Amino acid sequence: MNREPTVIYNTSFLAAVDKHIVSLQRALRIYVICSGSLARHTKYLEQLTNTLGDRCIGVRTGMKSHTKWSEIVEIAREVKTLQADMIITLGGGSLTDGAKIVAFAVANEAMDIDSLRTLTRDYQETTTVKCESPAIPIVAIPTTLSGAEYSPSAGGTDDVSCHKASFLCRAPSLVFLDPKLSVKVPLSSWLSSGIRAVDHCVETMCNSSSPPKNLEDAAKGLTLLVRGLCRSKSDENDLGGTALVSNWCVTLGASHGIGHQLGPFGVGHGNTSCVLLPAVCLYNLPVNRDEQEVVKETLFGNLQIRTILHSRGLSTADTLGGILDALLRDLEMPRSLHDVGFQEENLHKLVANCLKDKWCRGNPRPLTTAEQVLDLLKAVL
Repeated sequence: MNREPTVIYNTSFLAAVDKHIVSLQRALRIYVICSGSLARHTKYLEQLTNTLGDRCIGVRTGMKSHTKWSEIVEIAREVKTLQADMIITLGGGSLTDGAKIVAFAVANEAMDIDSLRTLTRDYQETTTVKCESPAIPIVAIPTTLSGAEYSPSAGGTDDVSCHKASFLCRAPSLVFLDPKLSVKVPLSSWLSSGIRAVDHCVETMCNSSSPPKNLEDAAKGLTLLVRGLCRSKSDENDLGGTALVSNWCVTLGASHGIGHQLGPFGVGHGNTSCVLLPAVCLYNLPVNRDEQEVVKETLFGNLQIRTILHSRGLSTADTLGGILDALLRDLEMPRSLHDVGFQEENLHKLVANCLKDKWCRGNPRPLTTAEQVLDLLKAVL
């Protein structure tokens, strides 16, 4: 189901829609999923639907963070009823993941929670029944840096258990990157989603099983992200910094694994990475010191980043976890579970969900017991 999307960047998303969808008549029945905040505070949704004209046959405004199964089923039913032949998302990673799972659900007639559960990766590993590949193409117009638009994987959250399950769907066929869109995103949300992208890069580089091409892409992405995020922090209206960050593109571990399960307890995608990534790097240091040294060399190998790090009193003698911690504090990002409003009474439920997550089991230093997960979480309380 995996194929790389075509990416159109540094151009107006409306011009891209007109040129690559309307003029080419790629679809005649288009369903739009738009961020609630963009719909309320900007005219982007109105401009998009006007550009699409009669091709727009339905609009969903807003989805909850972490992509609830109940909403996926609700949208899938509407998409099927309307016979949509394309889905366009305008917003963050939860919308993109939602659209991917919706298309997967429609292809497999999964119109209720029980049917949707059979499409999860965990369930698919226990059965010989093959799933149908999604037929409805997706066009992603992202406003954050989660990177969901580049991957066939998608995460959706069980409303009852709060467990976030993985689905192997299909990546969007087209991605339109418009720097002006992201200027409307609150700076804290923009920066935290950027740290989520940094998390993708660091965990890819720190995993010895990552393919060489992934390592190369992650190293390039990491330098773009750190440079661009620092520029955005200095001037949130700096379109050059926004474009620099948006153009990053890239085998993950515990930061993603625990982050997947922490999110449904009310913590934003990006904030999970802000809290967890430095601690996970320190936890993994005994088993992937060489890989972490490569990440440090990548950071200090870029003149602009090296200048920033030296100005903070950092050197290659510091641990990667310490360097990331300093960068996060300089960006004024949350650094503890307390900072992001996590209730300690949910700790044991979080631990139980983490132990079901494949990325925790696949961490360079595998997390397979409750005690291991608790030790790591206590470091960020």
